[in-house]
Amino acid sequence: MRSIKYWRLKTGLTQAELAMKIGSTQPCISNWEEFDTEPKLFTLRRMAHIFGVDAKELMTLTQAQEDELEAMEGNLK
Repeated sequence: MRSIKYWRLKTGLTQAELAMKIGSTQPCISNWEEFDTEPKLFTLRRMAHIFGVDAKELMTLTQAQEDELEAMEGNLK
């Protein structure tokens, strides 16, 4: 779910920091971001709370957000 990556980068968290906040592991965060696996609903709600968005917003990206994510990813390289 690229949307998790978008919101994580937008809030300035690393995968490890997000994992710690939600009681998960960095490899789980990586799998959710890169391989389209989905966390359980409870975990989605926890992440949405951390990011300050609702669960529906967390699960989708607008085209503008997708473009912003690509720019953020480019800055990481």
